[in-house]
Amino acid sequence: MTTPDIDAIATYGGALNNYSPIVDPTTDRDAAMVNKALCSTAAMTQTAVRAWVRFLTHATTPTLASSNICDGLWPNILGNRPAPTRSGTGTFLLTWPSSLNDELGVSHTLNFRAAAAFVENTTLNGFVLAKPTAANVITVYTFNTSFAANDLAGTTILVLAF
Repeated sequence: MTTPDIDAIATYGGALNNYSPIVDPTTDRDAAMVNKALCSTAAMTQTAVRAWVRFLTHATTPTLASSNICDGLWPNILGNRPAPTRSGTGTFLLTWPSSLNDELGVSHTLNFRAAAAFVENTTLNGFVLAKPTAANVITVYTFNTSFAANDLAGTTILVLAF
C-alpha cells in the first residue's frame, strides 16, 4: 500500500537483514538503516495530513479558492479535488471522491479520521470547526464571534484532513 492508506513496517515486507557485510557504504545500504526509514515512513502514515483545501464561504454557493487551492497524498488533478457545498447556515461540506489513484495507478479508498480548520481572513471575525462526517467528507461549521452559526460569507477557510 501507499499513502493515503495507513501502513506498518509489515506493509513494506517487514524488517530486512543484510545478505552480506556492507562493503561500500556509499553504494550499499545497511538493512538496519533501511528498517529505520521504513519504520519512519510507516509511522508517518498514521499521523500525516492526507489533504488540505482552501475554500471561500458563501451564503449559497461556496467555491474553491482561486489560488493555492488544495493538495493531497495523491496526484493533484481536477477530478481529485473536493467539491464544496453549503448544507445550511454555517455548515459546509467538502466532498472528495470516495477513492483516488496514487502515482502508481493504485486505487485507494479514502478514510479521513480527523480534521482541523482555520479562518484565513483577518477582516472577518469568526470561528470555524471541522470534522469528518463520512469517509470522504469533511463538514466545516462556521460561527460569528457570538458563537452563532453564520456563513461568514467571503471568508477563506483552510481545512486539513487527516
